[in-house]
Amino acid sequence: MILTSQHISEQLSLKDNSYVRKLTKKASDTGVNMITCKGETFTFELVSCALSRGKAYRYQAVANLTPTAKPRKKQCYNYNININALPKFIDLNKPTADEKLSIVNFYNNANNPLGDIVKALIIEHKADIKPANLQAKIKRWIKTFKTQGKQGLADKRGGKAFKADLDLVKFVLLGGGTRHYTSLYMFYCHEYAKRNNLPFSFKNYSADISASAFNHAAKHVIKTESLVKEYRQIGMDAYIYAEPSFGRNWEYPNQQWEVDATKMDMMVKVPVTLTKGKKNQGTRDFFTLEATETYQLVRMQIIGIIDNFSGSTVYGLFDSSNSYANARLILKAMKKLGKPEIIKGDNGADYVSEHLQAVLADLGITYIATGKARGDEKGMIERSFRTLQHTAEFESMAGFVGHCVEQRQHLEMESSTKLEKLSGVATNIKGDQLWWWEAQNWLDNFMEHKQAQRYAKHSESQLDESQLNDTFKLLGKRAIRKVSKEGIRHSNTYYLSLAMWQHIQIGDQVEVIENINNSSLLFVYLNGAFICEIQDRDILRKSLSVEQIKAVKKEYKQRVVKQTKSISKQAQKGFKGLQNELRDEFITIETTQAEVKKELEEDDVDYADEFMKFALAQG
Repeated sequence: MILTSQHISEQLSLKDNSYVRKLTKKASDTGVNMITCKGETFTFELVSCALSRGKAYRYQAVANLTPTAKPRKKQCYNYNININALPKFIDLNKPTADEKLSIVNFYNNANNPLGDIVKALIIEHKADIKPANLQAKIKRWIKTFKTQGKQGLADKRGGKAFKADLDLVKFVLLGGGTRHYTSLYMFYCHEYAKRNNLPFSFKNYSADISASAFNHAAKHVIKTESLVKEYRQIGMDAYIYAEPSFGRNWEYPNQQWEVDATKMDMMVKVPVTLTKGKKNQGTRDFFTLEATETYQLVRMQIIGIIDNFSGSTVYGLFDSSNSYANARLILKAMKKLGKPEIIKGDNGADYVSEHLQAVLADLGITYIATGKARGDEKGMIERSFRTLQHTAEFESMAGFVGHCVEQRQHLEMESSTKLEKLSGVATNIKGDQLWWWEAQNWLDNFMEHKQAQRYAKHSESQLDESQLNDTFKLLGKRAIRKVSKEGIRHSNTYYLSLAMWQHIQIGDQVEVIENINNSSLLFVYLNGAFICEIQDRDILRKSLSVEQIKAVKKEYKQRVVKQTKSISKQAQKGFKGLQNELRDEFITIETTQAEVKKELEEDDVDYADEFMKFALAQG
């Protein structure tokens, strides 16, 4: 029966005849006059080729024309391989020329298929290599041995691996830094032409090697020369850190701590007290630990302390790294770990400040400052920051903003459109960020979970509550002040308390130390001993009764004034006796002189000469 493409489409329930015509065209182009569609086979022949209507074909169905499957060639495998005669390889992935020759000879002499030999080799050597790959290699060795002999099996790699001048490549890498390889290759060509007195053209530059060969050589230099690699990563600092490290064996907990600070890779919420009349301006409030409607998203500073012996780490979140923040963290670490002998940190102003150094001196802790830009001298704390912030738990927290500019940009792009980026907000990364004290609590609990065994090493060196209270009193800034009748003047404010007059008196020189948790309080020390806590006079007066004030005045007079007054009366009485004796002494001398003068005048003797003798005799 003669059919058209339309008939076939209707017969096979096709949408239209376009599919049949495509099959026909494809078969005709390949010289075949048969098509198969939905399991039915048709032959076709060209009946017309009108220019205006294209080609026309007629089709005829072919019955029972489905070809039978080609019988698979039966392969005879001989699995009787003599394992003892099987060649032995040191490394099947990197065979020597002799090992290659041994497997070639084994294959030529044995009556075994190559595939069976390959499988036996892999099983016998327990090699991690694909059978197809090993079989292809052996075929190549067999072919090479026929034409070149044993010499052809030698691995020619490892001679001059690179045509490029590796010293010149190194020069280019150190000069071009992290620029793209195309820029580095241009620099290579320019330097090659300069060294060989060859002309150079920026429009069409070339050298002794191609760009791809240069890339290959450059990657080899970066891989094999660690100093070049480090220079491309951290710049000139690589040369500072390039020195042997002999390390040190720490013998017991709290022998030395390391301290440092870094930016946290997370945004947290901080309450803000708005300035009157200004909508978006205000002061961050780190002391109100309650959620507020107004807040700012802030990347706080993580300040960390690590014990060199145990690796125990304590972290604190602060608005900035200053002497007060470091003093607070030292107290927190001492609560957890005990008191250290040495603290090692950098020479930044927040560590070598007069305030912090005085705190450490009073605590009996030695501070060692590292050299400038020598983070490697406190490498444990530096590394701990990366370890913490690259954990899966930290990176999964809401507010995470990435470890570098590139990663943060990707996170921002994932969370916002270009229009949203113009909003001026701190970050467009979506998420319910933690309040800063929640982040601190999470951090403390996380470290407690991760370092429980390390913390246990400090169980015997922990301080009691009394020692911690004494430590707290030493954390503020200190000054020497003189006691006056109004109290102790500090920062243009008078401070006093009822208790202070029981231990000190007007005119004494005392040391006052700030209470870092309450600016209206000071701690008073006399000769290194704690005396009492004193308060802002204006605040104290509001809480005192008239009777309390009178009682303190009376007690002070009894302790200081009464004794001094008694001594004063005794001294005055003694001085009056001195006056009387002095008066009587000179009155007696004058009376005697008058009597002698009268006697001399009566005896007609030279008065002046005799008076001098008399005066000398009197001594």
